[in-house]
Amino acid sequence: SVASNNIAFPASKGGKVTFTLGATGSDGSFVTSTDDITFRNNNYYGVSSNAGLTGPDLLSLNSNLDSNRNYSFSDNAGPGEYIYYAYPSSYGDASFTVGGFVGGFSKLHGGATAHTNSAGFTETYFIYRSDNANLGSTEVVVS
Repeated sequence: SVASNNIAFPASKGGKVTFTLGATGSDGSFVTSTDDITFRNNNYYGVSSNAGLTGPDLLSLNSNLDSNRNYSFSDNAGPGEYIYYAYPSSYGDASFTVGGFVGGFSKLHGGATAHTNSAGFTETYFIYRSDNANLGSTEVVVS
């Protein structure tokens, strides 16, 4: 038989929920396996013609799930489009290397801004935007 339970999300980012699965074999033996699931928020990246994305706008970008701000990605910003990178502010300030050169991105909104993820969890994010639009195909390294 299969049992099901509703599991509440942890109260904070980085919180864990531990799952234990047990099974009884045809010979009557019983075995279990335990695993932890750690909850994190997405980092976001991509291009937009909006020159001032805010927290709610981040859901329109690509996302990756990580436990830090470090990431490398390539994007193609056309006329009037900026490249964005955003992540939980608890990861600290970022440095950017664009096409091998340091810099090229600025933090928006004078610091952190609120973002609510699709599960309803709100956290402050740093939102960085490329200083220039229309960069074409660009490799961005965030550290």
